[in-house]
Amino acid sequence: MTANNSNGTKKLLDYWEKPPEAGEPLGCLSTSYTFNAAHFEEQCLARFVGCSTTLEEDDVLFRVDLETRLSQLDAAAVFVDQHKANGIRNLRWDLIPVRVPQGVLHAKLSVLCWRDWIRLIVASANLTPDGYRRNNEIFASIDYYRDAVAPRSLLNSTFEFYRKLMDVYTTVNKERESKILAFLDREKDASSKWNIREPEGGLDYNLGIVWPDKKDKKDNGRFISKKRHIYKDDRGMTWEVDVFSSGVHIIVAEVELPKKNFKLKIPKFIDDVMLLEVTELKQFSNRNLSNKIN
Repeated sequence: MTANNSNGTKKLLDYWEKPPEAGEPLGCLSTSYTFNAAHFEEQCLARFVGCSTTLEEDDVLFRVDLETRLSQLDAAAVFVDQHKANGIRNLRWDLIPVRVPQGVLHAKLSVLCWRDWIRLIVASANLTPDGYRRNNEIFASIDYYRDAVAPRSLLNSTFEFYRKLMDVYTTVNKERESKILAFLDREKDASSKWNIREPEGGLDYNLGIVWPDKKDKKDNGRFISKKRHIYKDDRGMTWEVDVFSSGVHIIVAEVELPKKNFKLKIPKFIDDVMLLEVTELKQFSNRNLSNKIN
């Protein structure tokens, strides 16, 4: 087990909020195929910078607070496929159209940087209300901080991914380009000094799933959150151990057998606490478990 956990967080928007020991927000970059500017600014960015009030509580105070906090960021930008890059603009963050020859930008990747913490969010969801609240989506997050256990190569690849977007697939003015590239360089350099340890025998990450819920008038959907531990046993079998952290408090271990009638050896740490074989029990599917939450 690592400290790389969700602390009971269950909704995708919650992962935009600052972890307790993260420090002040420095900047964030995101990609999306379709895009809703109001959702990105009022929901995602507002959580990232830690607004003290919400749009529903006080519209004017929220706007002033958000503008003030956004003005203090080193960079904030969202890269959107050129055919979908429309909507309101804000001088505090950049909406950057991406042109992929003979294709589209379909990646949904966000990197959120605070002074002492970096979070990667990989999702099927676009930066829209439907993607975050109404559609059937899946997302995962990995946290980086001093003494974290996480793959450094994945973090560095994320920085390079955004550099390539800037260098190859976008056309922006030099000032905006320099600002974002400098931000990427600073974050890569700062995180290189952290004592990040490579995972041994597997990777832990936070996994969340959302389904639409037509009965929910607020369109919040049904969410389920779990932390997934990837473990390879001494026979080379890969086990996925899911620790559910929202509503249902169970642990489910899964392994894919190479052939029928394969004689499986269950690792001791699983065998010691195993209560029930659930392979054929549909009530333990993610969808049915989510019904136990909301």
